[in-house]
Amino acid sequence: MAVRIKYNQGAFRAVRTSKETSAELDRRARRVARAAGSGVEVESSISGGRGRARSEVVAVSFAARRRNARSNTLLRALDAARG
Repeated sequence: MAVRIKYNQGAFRAVRTSKETSAELDRRARRVARAAGSGVEVESSISGGRGRARSEVVAVSFAARRRNARSNTLLRALDAARG
């Protein structure tokens, strides 16, 4: 016998857009930015048609973009977001 599951889509949306989720994403993004070094900043928003919290770690200075292009500093710093 198959079990049917009915998901509460409103609850999923509430979690995706909650202040707690946004704060956790910001906290992790700041850790990645610190690990990546100078010239890297965090941009956060709740956007998109589906409405979800997002945090981006962006190399804003020329030196940071160059360092990232040469040695993937953002990718290497990603492990700092764990925990």
